[in-house]
Amino acid sequence: MAKNNFSFILILFAFLFLGCSPKYKIVYDFIPPASKKSQDYIKKCYQDLKECNKECENKKQDCYQKALLEANKEYKKKIELYEKKLKIYNEQYSKYLSFKAKENDLIEKITYYTNICDEKKDKYACELGLKYQYQLEKLKHLKEPIKPREPSLDMIIAQKKSSMCLSECPCDEQFRRCYVSAGGTVIAKKICIANCDE
Repeated sequence: MAKNNFSFILILFAFLFLGCSPKYKIVYDFIPPASKKSQDYIKKCYQDLKECNKECENKKQDCYQKALLEANKEYKKKIELYEKKLKIYNEQYSKYLSFKAKENDLIEKITYYTNICDEKKDKYACELGLKYQYQLEKLKHLKEPIKPREPSLDMIIAQKKSSMCLSECPCDEQFRRCYVSAGGTVIAKKICIANCDE
């Protein structure tokens, strides 16, 4: 028991430590080259970046439309399956409620007649108590059925977008390479954005 408590404390401590640890992101400083020719190349890098972002955004939007179509197809299949499962669940749940009602009724009768049997030594009450106890033991036990989960179109759309489409465009990385190739200097810096030390 003490070992389990110690493990729990360690996990809790690790969780708190990670939750409070600083979070960083990488930012870049761009130092342009001195020569006029290199600066012209840098302008071309900026133009390529703009075109890359535009093209990437168009591709993402096209991909999102395809993902939406695929998601709707999948949702239609899943909702049809869900409705079939829900129908079976409703039938099983109705049987379960009938079972619980009968079980509770027998338990009440057993309790009632057993008390009379014990208190008054009534033979007839004792026999009834045993009779209902026997019926309870013979009663087919039913577990409460698990209700099926209704599919979420929004969740399916998000999954399709994640699996089919780019989450980020590669344009910034390409721009940095272009900037350096043109004679510029790129300096990466890690800055704290959350839970920073004062």
